Amino acid sequence: MNARIARLRQESFCAEPSVSIERAMLETAVYRAEYGKHSLPVLRALVFQELCAKKTIFLGKDELIVGERGPCPKSVPTFPELTCHSAEDLRVLNSRPMTRYHVAEQDIATYETEVIPYWTGRSMRDRVFSQVPETWRAAYEAG
Repeated sequence: MNARIARLRQESFCAEPSVSIERAMLETAVYRAEYGKHSLPVLRALVFQELCAKKTIFLGKDELIVGERGPCPKSVPTFPELTCHSAEDLRVLNSRPMTRYHVAEQDIATYETEVIPYWTGRSMRDRVFSQVPETWRAAYEAG
């Protein structure tokens, strides 16, 4: 293994897993501005266009294969249109002893004021749960 590969490998191992709210913020802004004005496929295309135009792309020094899911190595986005995590969910991710994901307190506060209010009742999970029988929901919540 050459020195460049060894250094990149070490950087990858040392990077702290984190949650990025960037995607959620971009998507929420498009949905707020455009929902109801277009068909859902067009709305999703507008979200994709916004992500392509504004999402941070990480280009690491000396990397030949580039790109990360989030704005930095080991950063993962949230998908509020599928399931909108609560502020408590994000705090648990930030504090659990195993498989911890760093979530900045400012990001949690922003998520709580900008993302959660919009997606509550609109996420795919919320819409599915509103349609299933109560017995199914009780079984799900029982584990």
